[in-house]
Amino acid sequence: MKTIKTGSIAEYSDVSDASEFISDLRAAKAPIVVLFTNSFAKLSDFDIKVLKNCAALTVIAGKNLSAIPNYILAKFDLRITETPTPITNAEGIDNSACAAICGENSAYKYSQGGNISDDFFTILSGEVDFHEKTIQYLELLAKDKDDFQLYSLAACFRAARSGSTKAVFEQESMQFYRLMQHKSKEASNGIQ
Repeated sequence: MKTIKTGSIAEYSDVSDASEFISDLRAAKAPIVVLFTNSFAKLSDFDIKVLKNCAALTVIAGKNLSAIPNYILAKFDLRITETPTPITNAEGIDNSACAAICGENSAYKYSQGGNISDDFFTILSGEVDFHEKTIQYLELLAKDKDDFQLYSLAACFRAARSGSTKAVFEQESMQFYRLMQHKSKEASNGIQ
């Protein structure tokens, strides 16, 4: 397994065993963790629990993620690809998880057998190398945010992983007040 940490992003590639990556997630090295792969082995219940409780924003990125079962892809906060595969309700993702991942409108479309791949994946295009454009995209997401803010954002995603809309709203509210408290402390200490 190859790991590179640059700023707020920890990149993982050449993962031969899923357990290597999952054990590293237990202590996230950065607020954004991205796994570059086009295939990923089956996840155990323990692996899914670690992924669900990860403190970082979890990203899986690959030019073509069609070799990875959709129920595994759904365990990541973001799924970045160049070539999206169709996502329909025959794919093993329950409707409440779909609503948390893609929104209520997509969940309805999904429940009716419609393809929601445009909402499920972040699709990157262009002539730039896939790895490079993925990192550029993630850097843009992290732009002007410190690690505290990124971990707060990840906490909201962690609540969304539970599939409960109520938990997401509660977490968003709590994180908003934590961010305001953090900013107030910074301001009182003269940090801008």
